[in-house]
Amino acid sequence: MEYGHFDPELFQILAEPTARQAILSGLLSTYFSETQQLYFENKQLGEGYYHDLKEYVLNEPEVQYKTVRIETEEDVFVRGGLFNN
Repeated sequence: MEYGHFDPELFQILAEPTARQAILSGLLSTYFSETQQLYFENKQLGEGYYHDLKEYVLNEPEVQYKTVRIETEEDVFVRGGLFNN
């Protein structure tokens, strides 16, 4: 499988915020009834896995890369020959 797609009618429904929220609530109450309240509480507080992951990605420290350059006499000779023609 290379990719997936929504049925066009379902896509239109999910594009509407009110309908999307109703579907989300229905899915949560059907499949995650024990943790549904916790989901909404964490979302209001800006906590939870998604928030933590987003914070990590956005605030990740900048990586300092080192350039290691090893030149041999042969490298210099060959490179010099290419540019001197």
